[in-house]
Amino acid sequence: MVRVVVRRRATPDEIRAALEKAGGEEAEELLRAYKEYEEEGETTYVLTYEIPPKVARRILSPKMLKLIEQISMYRMSITDHARMLGRSPPNVYNDLKFLREHGLIIFEVLGGIKVPVLLLEEIRIIV
Repeated sequence: MVRVVVRRRATPDEIRAALEKAGGEEAEELLRAYKEYEEEGETTYVLTYEIPPKVARRILSPKMLKLIEQISMYRMSITDHARMLGRSPPNVYNDLKFLREHGLIIFEVLGGIKVPVLLLEEIRIIV
């Protein structure tokens, strides 16, 4: 059986929720990660979970991989990403919504512009 495992950074909201449930050393680690999110530091809290192979297949498609690579390199609007990829903004937005639904990106608003931010760190295919 093939399993697909994703590692990604947790969002500040996920860290806050986990912090409410945690105790001891885990709470200290979560609090440090949350504070560094606030200060744009280097500490991250990582989540690991399985995704269905069908979802992985879409994520690993050539167009989606180009989009993911571009998001990892540039913080810019959806329209700018679409322009650089030679794709229509609605199609790029649909791909971004799919990535957001699966927890691999978030949207931040910078200067009134919606900007995708990559949370994905690793995808592993286990046979």
